Amino acid sequence: EALPIVVLHGIASSAVRMDLLSMWLEKTFERTVFNIELGNGKQNSIYMPLMEQLDLLCDTIYAIPALEHGFDFLGMSQGGLLARGYVENCNGYPVRNLINLASPNGGVMLNTEFDPYTPFYQEHFALSGYWRDPTRLGEYLEKCSYLPFLNNERETALSKQYKENICSLRNYIVIWSPFDDVVHPPESAKFSF
Repeated sequence: EALPIVVLHGIASSAVRMDLLSMWLEKTFERTVFNIELGNGKQNSIYMPLMEQLDLLCDTIYAIPALEHGFDFLGMSQGGLLARGYVENCNGYPVRNLINLASPNGGVMLNTEFDPYTPFYQEHFALSGYWRDPTRLGEYLEKCSYLPFLNNERETALSKQYKENICSLRNYIVIWSPFDDVVHPPESAKFSF
């Protein structure tokens, strides 16, 4: 069945930057493609906490009646984490196939001078929601506001629902490259670190 496809961009990007991919998908697979923008795009993708972006994503998808009977979801980088968040948290309009392109599923860690686990960064910098410092795993599990929940590393009342929803997918495909110079480490895209 030719269900629609939803495409979601990554951090520091916007729907416009996904236009070529969206047009290629539409033409190649003869499917309707919805290239989603969350809020004002680039700025919100950087500075809005991921849980707020996820709420906005769920509302945005539920406002598109054509998705009501299901769709395939393709998320690029941070957009893949949000797409997976939609499946695990919402999924009222069910996702059939989920594809993550270079998404930091295992978290990221970069050389910086700021502390991503402070309330300020958790509330004002989306990247800190999936910052996973292997030398500070206790703080990551306790203070990181998105990825520990998404990966069921921190159990909540919704943990069972997250697992059931992700298991409801027909296919879940993660695409990564050892040459990725944006997601660090690149193995994060395949849930490794």
